[in-house]
Amino acid sequence: MGFMKWYIGRVKKLNFWDLAVLKWSSILFGLAVGAYYPDVVRQNIALVVVLFFALVSWLVHKLFKK
Repeated sequence: MGFMKWYIGRVKKLNFWDLAVLKWSSILFGLAVGAYYPDVVRQNIALVVVLFFALVSWLVHKLFKK
């Protein structure tokens, strides 16, 4: 059994609340990193914006694929 089959099997067990907790924990982690390193984030704001739009566009693509 490959890693991807194992991973997909684990992800399919997640429900709505599990994904919500994952989302909020990621948001809080990002806020903590941004608060701890504000100068680094401010200097690389263009990179942060590009990464944000790349990830959002990937999610929108996956959402409307079928």
